[in-house]
Amino acid sequence: MKKILTATIVLLGLCLASAVVSAEPVVEDVTIVPAQPKVLDTITVTATITSDEEIDEVTFRIKECDETLCMQTESHEMDLVDGEYTVTDELTFEGATYFGYQFIITSNGNETETDFVNVTLQPADNGGTNGGNGGNGDDGGLPGFELIPLFVATLIVIFYLRRKRSE
Repeated sequence: MKKILTATIVLLGLCLASAVVSAEPVVEDVTIVPAQPKVLDTITVTATITSDEEIDEVTFRIKECDETLCMQTESHEMDLVDGEYTVTDELTFEGATYFGYQFIITSNGNETETDFVNVTLQPADNGGTNGGNGGNGDDGGLPGFELIPLFVATLIVIFYLRRKRSE
């Protein structure tokens, strides 16, 4: 009798343990419009996300980066439209060379995070490079300030010549 009771308890325990295990949501067919985004573009991201369980919410996280730093990560709730999740975001970092995105999928109180995927940004339409000065040869200083040393040198020469004349 003890063997049958023990075997029943073990069998029920295995059945309950396998019922708790569920498949994670799957992200497929991610589309970014425009296909080759530029710096400061407005992008629309559409993704098909499937799961064995009902999906409660999908959050889209995005961070804009250059070679040395990333801006603060932003989060947007995605809308379900015709079986696809969609979100629109406006890129704001002028010096960005790429952006990274990930999805956070909530179903039955459990959150599943995907890895960040990086998308390279095309240069802006200003004729320069990302975060550049448009190729105009300016070093980024304020205009006119290169004349200050010339003005100071001219004043020194004038004072020096007046002093020589007065002697």
